[in-house]
Amino acid sequence: MPECSQCGGVSSPSCKHLRAFEDGTPEASTKRLCVGHSDERMLNAIHDVVSNAKTVVDISNLAPFPDTRFMSTLRNAITVLARSQRPITVRILVSHYPRSPGTGGAGDNPDVVAPLEAMLRDLEGAR
Repeated sequence: MPECSQCGGVSSPSCKHLRAFEDGTPEASTKRLCVGHSDERMLNAIHDVVSNAKTVVDISNLAPFPDTRFMSTLRNAITVLARSQRPITVRILVSHYPRSPGTGGAGDNPDVVAPLEAMLRDLEGAR
């Protein structure tokens, strides 16, 4: 998400801190970025559901993979969950719809590994 300097500075109403920015580190607890319409309600709701899980989190996705806002929110929530050290099962199901031959590039198979690696990249230091 863009830094506040790109949306009018820290005094701008679109420069906010969201729980969705938090990944369990102290510096993330005050981070402020540019947010768009509905980001506060939607992203915080997704972050809260995932990061407060007690036993299982199921995330399902139909390609294309989430964009920057949703990817960051899911990554941060999963990282908070990992840092909680609660024994949680996280299942991520990724699928894609059939395409006409020759329209998707790279053998018409979407890359699902890179987005999953991006979503889970902060887990190594979280445990």
